[in-house]
Amino acid sequence: MNRNIGLDPDIISQPDTIARNLYTVSAIELIEEFEDRLSVEEVQFESGDSGNMIPKVVLSYNGE
Repeated sequence: MNRNIGLDPDIISQPDTIARNLYTVSAIELIEEFEDRLSVEEVQFESGDSGNMIPKVVLSYNGE
C-alpha cells in the first residue's frame, strides 16, 4: 500500500472556495505523479443535499 496517495484531510475544514482550489491542485498533482497515462482535462464541483462538495474529475487517456 502506498500511503503517499490520497488527499490531505484538512481540505475538508477549509472554506468552500479554498477547499475547491486545494482539491483541484491536489487531484491534478496526484494523477500526474501516480498515473502518467492520464491527463486532467477539467475538475467540476456539485453540491450535495447536505451541502457536501462532490468533485467530478474529467480525464483523458494518453497511454497505449
